[in-house]
Amino acid sequence: MAKAKSVIVIGAGPAGLTAADRLAAEGLDVLVLEANDRVGGLCRTVAFAGATFDLGGHRIITKDDEVREFIFDLMGEELELRRRKSTIRLWGKDFAYPLDFKNLLLNMNPVTTLRAGIDYLAAAGRQRLAPRRDVSFEDWVVNRFGRTLYRIYFGPYTEKLWGRPPSSISADWAAQRISLLNLWDVLLLLLKLKKEQPKTYAAEFHYPRGGIGRLYEALAARAEAAGAEIRTKAEAVAVPREGGRVAGVVYWQNGNEYRENADFVISTAPLPRVAEMLQPGGDAAVVEAAAAMAFRGLRFLNLVVDRPALTDNTWIYVPEPEFFFFRIQDLRNWSPSLCPEGKSAVELEIACDAGDEKWRLPEAEVREVCLADLARVGLDLHEAVEAYGTTAEAYCYPIYDLDYRRKIKAVLDFVWPLDNLLTIGRGGLFRYNNMDHSIKMGLLAAGHIARGAPREAILEIAKEQSVFEAPHKRS
Repeated sequence: MAKAKSVIVIGAGPAGLTAADRLAAEGLDVLVLEANDRVGGLCRTVAFAGATFDLGGHRIITKDDEVREFIFDLMGEELELRRRKSTIRLWGKDFAYPLDFKNLLLNMNPVTTLRAGIDYLAAAGRQRLAPRRDVSFEDWVVNRFGRTLYRIYFGPYTEKLWGRPPSSISADWAAQRISLLNLWDVLLLLLKLKKEQPKTYAAEFHYPRGGIGRLYEALAARAEAAGAEIRTKAEAVAVPREGGRVAGVVYWQNGNEYRENADFVISTAPLPRVAEMLQPGGDAAVVEAAAAMAFRGLRFLNLVVDRPALTDNTWIYVPEPEFFFFRIQDLRNWSPSLCPEGKSAVELEIACDAGDEKWRLPEAEVREVCLADLARVGLDLHEAVEAYGTTAEAYCYPIYDLDYRRKIKAVLDFVWPLDNLLTIGRGGLFRYNNMDHSIKMGLLAAGHIARGAPREAILEIAKEQSVFEAPHKRS
């Protein structure tokens, strides 16, 4: 493949902006097309009523030295070191997250505790003697924790988050995403039969003053200073193919259609959307696979509250299905800079599918339902809310159904052989990876285009079955 001189990047999120920044620094002609009115993708930030809100929570925690240095070199003194603390609000009580055996014993009633302990020990014993096969999320949790803890927390929370029975979700999602301390190790520690618990959960994280979107605003500014052009409100609609290569991108902006040609295209658009945009398209198997790939969306209720503090948690998980939201954030614990002086900013995360009833519910009704539910979980804010608004994102979580690997393979077998097209990022690879993984993909994509580094390395990012975190400290 001849060395590329011009590159079009579809999407100004973590992966796309990182690639654009590095390629512009290498002297390539870079154009970024972003459908939204601002950069950041899933990590963009909005501000109103004197407060700042992210689309959900995005912490800077990574064990990758290259990514760490990339972020610190960009943000410098804008980064704050914050304490990480999460709880599960269940039955009106707070349970530690990740799960802690001693905390479980103290919070559950004796009968439930006994049942959970027996179930857990039986499951742990089976896994050591004759491990059962993990097919679904339900299998994975029951095989490690027992049926009681699955029924109490993991099952209801997962069905609430995904809108689907846990038996229809792949075990891969549990293996990659559940942050936990091995309860067997905790039990041994309590009985003084073990001296040290292996660390798999970072207690601190870094976060930019002004919200996670500041990272990507700074990255976009640096890329533009190096010569990249970023066009917002520019939605890619087609990627023409000529032989075994792509020729450029067709996009809509301000009601008009445009086409830009380039030597190389990087797409961070959702993988099924990439398959749809390629022209000519794939065969019937590709079309079927792409159409069957789904994403879970999120809607966010953002509240400015006339109280100096609500909780010492960054996140509170709410697994019970009768509550409208599944997670609560007190943004002062992410950074005091996000809140007006003497007030708090609260964000409620609501899982839904784009276009469903929760997605379409008017803002005022979302507010009333959520405030009523907040009062029921012990945070009555009815008289304290000064301003509110909602934001939403349709393509948050790729849904790992039991057949998701086949679908990904069918689409990638169509897309990947095009030697001047790369699809990267959470949506682009249909992979539920973290922000640092997307940044790494952007770095690898730039390395491939500018210096001929192997493109296959991109496919290995966040592919491991277990994702463990390392404390984020500068080396």
